[in-house]
Amino acid sequence: VSGPDPLDWVVTLRKLGIKVPIALIGKPDQTKGPSLKKLNGLLVEEYFDRSDIWRNSQQIIDRCESLVLESSKKNKTKAIGRTELILIGASTGGPEILPIILKKLPVDCPPVVVVQHIDYVLADKFYKEMARISGLEMPSQQPRQKLLKGHLYMSIGKYHLEILRSREGLELKLNSSVGKHHHIPSVDVLFNSCAAVTNSVCAILLTGLGNDGARGLLALKKAGAKTLVQDQESCAVFGMPEAAINLGAAGFVGSPEEIRHQLDLLIT
Repeated sequence: VSGPDPLDWVVTLRKLGIKVPIALIGKPDQTKGPSLKKLNGLLVEEYFDRSDIWRNSQQIIDRCESLVLESSKKNKTKAIGRTELILIGASTGGPEILPIILKKLPVDCPPVVVVQHIDYVLADKFYKEMARISGLEMPSQQPRQKLLKGHLYMSIGKYHLEILRSREGLELKLNSSVGKHHHIPSVDVLFNSCAAVTNSVCAILLTGLGNDGARGLLALKKAGAKTLVQDQESCAVFGMPEAAINLGAAGFVGSPEEIRHQLDLLIT
């Protein structure tokens, strides 16, 4: 990596949620350049002195191949973990992206709960269309109901969606309390409620204006959930995903197609 400060590149990668192993070749200076402590803080897996290029080139190649293999095994192991629930939050641009994420999901997939900022007049029609695209069952809206596999849940009125756990399993509750949240339903309300009851979750944050869902996604990530965020290039508005990335809430950042691929790995 060349340039006045190659560590800016590393910082950018990590803020985007990119987990690929990084090895730097250079000669950090304790007074003028970055220290090894700073390199470790940025999750740089390996550092080689410039002289090693000529003296130990094969060692560098072997070590880099080892890092890639270790990373591949680690990510594959994570992807196999059991997913109990799928949560999705979206706002501006969401109606165009959600069909890519939801299209023809397995009939036995975990329950899917979606918060889409949309006009209440259009919500019911939109819900039916997403159910058709996904191939999942669309249950009638109830104040409280058990979450079932192969079912899609959305709010069609002025209600927040909250996740609860009972003896029966995970349940969905409607909450009409406005509180401090600008949007009803709110992605943050959904995500935060879920973080308190389960970590066997795949949570996805898509295109949208503002920052709704960013803090809730961080709470889920800290609890151990898988967190997927849409990348800037494919977003109509990068506000919500960017806020989540800046908070360190993104476990994976990618296009809608890449997010769907990650989701498939988690539920099959």
